[in-house]
Amino acid sequence: MLGFSRVAIICVCILSGSAFAADLSTDMDGLSTSYKQFKKTENNEEAIAALEKMKTYALDAKNSIPMKLMNEPENSPEVKSYFKTLDALAMEVQKAEDLTKNNQLAQAKEETKEIDRIMSFGHHAFK
Repeated sequence: MLGFSRVAIICVCILSGSAFAADLSTDMDGLSTSYKQFKKTENNEEAIAALEKMKTYALDAKNSIPMKLMNEPENSPEVKSYFKTLDALAMEVQKAEDLTKNNQLAQAKEETKEIDRIMSFGHHAFK
């Protein structure tokens, strides 16, 4: 009976890790898709919708930890950096959204340089 309990616990842990990874994967895919939509559109409403989705995905990603960081304590510098990166991304997306809402879509698209930098850093550091 003890052996069965251990197997059950291991299965739950594996499935839980998979669920977290799937959620994070969904957030990252959504970020990428929304970002492409934002960069492609010339319509303010479409741009705002894409940016709002990006912000939602970035903030939702804070509910998950990348597989690379699963063995790190919650207060480790690496995990803290992960959360700071997502906060920075959400902040830059908000700046672009504010500009777009003020009919400054061209200027908002210039903000993508910083968004690109943050997303690239996060991808390389945490994937």
